[in-house]
Amino acid sequence: EPGLYYITAYSFREARGFTIVADFVYPPENVDPDDAITLTPGVEYGLLSGYDGLNQYFKVEVPQDTERLVVELNDGAGEASLFMRLDQAPTSGTYDHHSTADGANDRIAFNDPTPGWWYILLTSESAFTGVNIVAEFADRYVWDYDGTPIELFDDEPLDGIAVGKGGDINFYAVLEEPGN
Repeated sequence: EPGLYYITAYSFREARGFTIVADFVYPPENVDPDDAITLTPGVEYGLLSGYDGLNQYFKVEVPQDTERLVVELNDGAGEASLFMRLDQAPTSGTYDHHSTADGANDRIAFNDPTPGWWYILLTSESAFTGVNIVAEFADRYVWDYDGTPIELFDDEPLDGIAVGKGGDINFYAVLEEPGN
């Protein structure tokens, strides 16, 4: 509710050089799929915050001949999830693509997206704050092994991997936060 709120910081021991920040989370205007915010490719939108049960909708228009679509959440803290669907708003149970990373830095990326409007649901089962969202188009990701380790992204399969008998392929993944 609107009003004046008082906050007390109490220390059992001496405290020096600490910082306090108030993060006000106002109800966003894009909680309905009809009010989805249009993202400009390559331009971050935010800062976003959310809480348990809050759905926020975005959309991006993918033109013909787009090689790769990447939607990322950057910065921030907490837990957030992304769901995407072509031509209609996704839900956490009905979607074409979704993220599975822990934390607020989720990502969905795939080659050869179908042209049209891709709707994006940003949601959480807890809370997140200080998050930016960006949709961008990139060059097609082509699996080609030249001996250099290949980066793996969360919940993004690499198809068509083949190696001869006795051969090996090296991969790596960047883990931003502790995980399982």
